Amino acid sequence: MLTVKRYKRPVACVSIEGEKVRMTPGLLARFSKPLADKGVNIYAISHGEYSFSFFVDEAETEKATLAISDLVAKSAYEGMSIRRNIGMLTVTGPEFINRPGTFKKILDPLAKDKLNVLQITSSYDSLLLFLDFKNLEKAFSILNKEIPEKIFKTKKKK
Repeated sequence: MLTVKRYKRPVACVSIEGEKVRMTPGLLARFSKPLADKGVNIYAISHGEYSFSFFVDEAETEKATLAISDLVAKSAYEGMSIRRNIGMLTVTGPEFINRPGTFKKILDPLAKDKLNVLQITSSYDSLLLFLDFKNLEKAFSILNKEIPEKIFKTKKKK
């Protein structure tokens, strides 16, 4: 059965943008090491064609940006951006492995309530959803209601 958890404190997204993001070997290792050296815990990493992002506790945003700002300045990347006040939900369970359409069934009730998901990351058995922190409790409530009642309702056998 899927479970929904929320991180009760806001997180921040620290993103590095540039043309050569996807073509640079060792990029995540190079940028995550200074964060580890400064004791900054990374909650999630997102990687795209032209950017990659680290999600950290909002209270550690300044420490995180200071840890990697020299690397960004000395690199070929175009810059760094920061977004604060993000809420984080984690949905975990074997359904991600065995049931096609699970992502859609989780996202549809949020969209119906006009809650914008800023970012999604996933792993083998979990989905992390990032949205405005002001919408965290509402999203948590919706998913805790929708998942058991509607998303995976099973038909009774005759």
